[in-house]
This record gives sequence, C-alpha cells and structure tokens, in this order.
Amino acid sequence: MITITGVEPAAGSKRNSKTSLIEFTLNDEDSSGINSSTLIVEVSGVRAIEGSTFNPGFNGPYSEINLDIDSLGVIINSESDFAEDSVLEIKIQVQDYSDAYYNFNYSFKIVSHKPFIFLSSPQDRDNLVTPQKLYFDIRDDIDDLNAGTLNISLNKASVYNSGSFIAPFNGTQSSISSSSGRLEVTVDRDEFIRDGEYLLKLEVEDIAGNKLNQSIRFSVKYTGVVLPSIFPQGGFLGFYQGMKRVADVGNGTDVDLEWSTPISRYYNSDVNVLIYYSTDRLGIFDSPPAYLVEQGMTSTTISGLKVGTGYYFAARVMESYRGTINTAGMNESYPGVFSVPTKTTLTSILPADGYVVEVEDVSGYPEEGFLLITGEVVKYNSIDRTNNRFLIPSGGRGLNETTAVYHDVGEESELFLLCQDDNNVIIYGTTTYQDPVSTGRTNNSVGIIVPDFSDFEKMEHDGLDHCGYHKALPWEALNGKNDCGTYLGGVYNGFRGIDIFQRAMDREEELMENVGEKCILFRRKWEGETCSCVTLRRQHPKIRSCRFCYGTGFVGGYEQILNTRRADRRVLIRFYEATEDLKLGDHTHLMQDFQPTALALFKPMVKDRDLVVRFDFTGDIEYIYEVLNVNRERFVFNKYGRQKLSIIRLDKTDILYQIPFEL
Repeated sequence: MITITGVEPAAGSKRNSKTSLIEFTLNDEDSSGINSSTLIVEVSGVRAIEGSTFNPGFNGPYSEINLDIDSLGVIINSESDFAEDSVLEIKIQVQDYSDAYYNFNYSFKIVSHKPFIFLSSPQDRDNLVTPQKLYFDIRDDIDDLNAGTLNISLNKASVYNSGSFIAPFNGTQSSISSSSGRLEVTVDRDEFIRDGEYLLKLEVEDIAGNKLNQSIRFSVKYTGVVLPSIFPQGGFLGFYQGMKRVADVGNGTDVDLEWSTPISRYYNSDVNVLIYYSTDRLGIFDSPPAYLVEQGMTSTTISGLKVGTGYYFAARVMESYRGTINTAGMNESYPGVFSVPTKTTLTSILPADGYVVEVEDVSGYPEEGFLLITGEVVKYNSIDRTNNRFLIPSGGRGLNETTAVYHDVGEESELFLLCQDDNNVIIYGTTTYQDPVSTGRTNNSVGIIVPDFSDFEKMEHDGLDHCGYHKALPWEALNGKNDCGTYLGGVYNGFRGIDIFQRAMDREEELMENVGEKCILFRRKWEGETCSCVTLRRQHPKIRSCRFCYGTGFVGGYEQILNTRRADRRVLIRFYEATEDLKLGDHTHLMQDFQPTALALFKPMVKDRDLVVRFDFTGDIEYIYEVLNVNRERFVFNKYGRQKLSIIRLDKTDILYQIPFEL
C-alpha cells in the first residue's frame, strides 16, 4: 500500500505564498515498491510531472524527485508565480510493482491581494455574556496597511474615524498598533456595551488601495444574576453551632478542625464555611476570616502554626445566591480550602454609575464574587487580571441595602463576606510535637518496630527503629517525603540504617565493571539552532546526508555525554547476544539486520535515538548503534535502576560515522 505524507503547503491551507514549492512524499508501507515511471502529477489541470520528468513550466531550480528504498519524495518548483487568490488543485497518480493504482487529491489557496481580519473578538454571530473589550487583528500578506483609512462603526455610531476614537469608545485601553503588514485595534468603551443586537462595520485599505470592508454581527446578553436587596443568612444544623473540635496532630505545625453541618435558609443558594483563627480570643472576629471552605465539607487540616502557641478557632456559615461566587482564581491552601485575599485599594475613581473597579492587585480573588468598597457592596462577574480590574454587570451596584456612590483613588476594597451567621463558638488549640507511639519493647534503650509478629517471634529480634534522628517510615522514605533518601529506619543497634537504593546501585556498578564494555554515548539534540538544511527542499528524514546536523535538523546533531564517575569518561554497556543476518529485498540493496539488546547502569540516562559507539579489542570502532527504545527498571516506588536498551547497528556508510568524539 502507498500512502502520502509531508504535504506542503498543507491541504486546505489559505494565504500561501505565490512562490510556494509543492512538496509531498509517497511511502511504501508493505514493500510492494513504488514504480516511479508511472508517476503523474497535475496542478490545476495542467500536467506537471509525467513519469520521472518535469514538464515545461514546472522545472524550476528546486524541482527534484528523490527515490529511496521505501519512499518517493517530490518537490515541484513552478517557473512562474501562482496567481493571487487562486485555488490550486493537486492530483497525483502512481502504481506499485503489482500494478495497483493509487490516487491522491488535495488543494490549497494562494494569498489574496487585499487585507483580511486574521483574528477578531467578537467573531461574527458571537454572543457576549461577560463585559469585554473589542479587538481586531488586521493583516495584509503583500502590502502594508494604511492606518489613516481605518473606519469603524457600531450600529451606525462612529467608533473610530479620522485617526481617533470617538467618545464613548475612547476608554483608557483603546489603542491602535501598526507594524509591517499588520494593524491591531483595541476598542475600550467607557461603560460596557448593553444587552442587545449589534452590527459592527470595519473598513481599511492597504497602501496599494486594496480595500477591506467587513461586517460583524454579534449580540450582548450578560448573565448577571438578579439579586434581592438583602442577602440570606445561613446557619448550622442541630444543637452544636460552628466549630466542634480542634485536635492537635502532633507534628508541631498542624491541627485538625471539624465543624457542624452548614445549612441554607434560602431556596437555591450556596453555603460556604469561613474559618477564623487568632491568638487573641476577644479579637478573633475583628479581622477577616483566614479561609473560605467549599460547600459540603465539615473538616480540614491547617498547617503553618507555631509549636507550643495557643490559637483560638471559630467557624461561621456564609450564604450566597446560587452561582454568584466562583472560587476559580483563589489560592487553594488545602483541598477545598481557599485563602481569603487581602484588602486592596482603588487606583482610579469609581463614579456612582461606573462599572469598572481598578485596583492595585486582584491576586487570589475569586473569578466571580462580591466586593465591599467603603460601605458599598458590589457584584462583579469577571476579572481583567492583566490590568487589575473587576468588571461589574448591570444591576451589580449598591447591593445588600447599600447605595451606589462615588469612590475616590486610595479607598479600600475587599472581598465581601459579611453575610454570615453570628455564632460565637470559639475553641482553643495548641500545636505540640510528639514522638511516634512506643511499641512497648526496647533493646539497649532503642525502640523496636515489629508489626504483627507473635510474642515468640519478637524475642531476640533487633529490628530497625524510627525513634532516632531519622524518623520517617519506610514507605515515606522511599517516596521521597523526607530528607533521608532511601535509608530505612533511623538507628539499627545504635548505628544509622542502610540506604538500600545506593547499596543496590553500587552492586550493579561493580558487576558492570566486569561484564560491561567501555563505550561512548552521544545524546541526540531535540532543540537548539535549526540547521540550514531544514527547508522546503529537505530530503526524506531517513536520508542522513547533512554533515552539520547529521539528519537531526539541529546544528551539531548530537552531543557527547561524559561519564564523570569514570576517569576515562566512558559509559559501561553490556551487550547481549543476538542473531546477525543479511537482508536482501526485491527493490533494496544488501542490508545488515542486527538489532541486539543491551544493559546500562541507571546513570547516565540513555534516551531514544541516542548513539552508542562500540569498540573492538584493538580500540577501533566496531560499529555505531542507534537506540530504538529504553526501558528503565523500577527499583522501589519513584526510584529507577538499570536501563534496558533496544538498539540497531548502523551501516558504516552512514554519515554518523563522521561524528567527532573525545576519547
């Protein structure tokens, strides 16, 4: 079967250059062979290739046909430019050696002579549900744009004309940015565009006089919630109100908190729990809460407390209308527990009828919520985090029996969380540090951890203990949750425990010194400076002919890895026996078929497509091998041991044998 890959320009693509090279590769998937003498290529009905010959008009300097073992690469360079705004249809026919026909068709479009809108917000037929700026990215592939001809209108109201924005579309963020062949337009209205249907018209010309005349229809329907004048006030279920339990964990920093089940008192509302804590019992409610807990939770653990310090804890219910608080954007300190953001200040005035709150910082604020600005409660339904602005929908001012008033620069703004119950249940807790519970058995004053053994088996058993200076349990140590590496236990008969991972790797290294071969490792580059051979004329990737990148596409191609654990900087590889054979196909030359497996230590790391240089007993290069895949043995948990390699021997005619290396 023959397939097609590497199609350039891509099928269905638009705005391609008038001088585009037509490129594709035909691949032989089942060794049936590609009969290049049957190749026919037509470009928009004109025959460009017949057999292996380019017809007049398509035999440009870059036109070429490359026949490989199992692929046929074709590049067509038209001798004249393609017409602007034209659609080129490519038709390809070829046979394999079993006389089966294969046909491929695709098309692409050449650049237009006039400007076009590359990106717009909103797009045609969009429905805006949150306040936003209007943005247009206008481009021209051939000529520069004439910004002086730009004209924008919205429902027949002029937005931009004669080189300036027209009020009320001349907000602080309205701007025009012009560069080569590109014009970026941002329209920032003083107040948000109200609900309704809109028709935006945009006109602009390039310096050659080609004109863009575009219409964009969109609608605005903000999803702001209609809120009653008074917020509801939830509570806790049952006799116990608020905080029920504060338990010391025993690690010097954490406490477990548990509170009663919160309930709502208004149909179709959300309830969250607010966590307060302070070292001052009488002033615990004088400061904002520390955390906001998502709905449905009745317990959590908080950290970062000082050992031996007494703290007072309280919990209160906050009720809000369904969907008016969105915790996205808040800092999640613990699962389902969000830190309440600090107060911020206004950096711009907020008129009594304004709908943009500009502040110093919006970090940690929920994506939707309520603000308290010097006595006024406002609802916002989105945040412009780039410019530190809260965006208020229609009807979002003067909530909870407050009045929408003028606010000056420097006034404080904070998250509004005052719709909460008034329970005064406060529980005291102190964090302490406790050693693990003793097992009741000791040997020379050293505790012994023995799980599930009978009394008889406990006798004369000097086990590892976790009461010394290394206290982590084995499964914690092996998962890297402490600074002990993979040491097991703290003390063994008064001495430090063993590092089982290092001990095992030392043993592997000692064995490899006796059975391994001293090789050189090259790591393939996957990023870096792109080689000059990476163009539309680049050969099939199976052909490594570039002496600068060796077929990788990046200058240098490979870098030698020096093993710093050995004086000779070599890498030890254990090669396993494999069947060595010669392969001869109907349409291929004589090839070696030798794909052994090998074993390497866990350092340095070997990756796919790396190279291994193997030497014979005289010190000369035996062969160079390419790594096909690597499997790393899992030792324990997140620790990996030796590496198993699948490699293939490269023919000595390969350009990779010209790579210089350090002996």
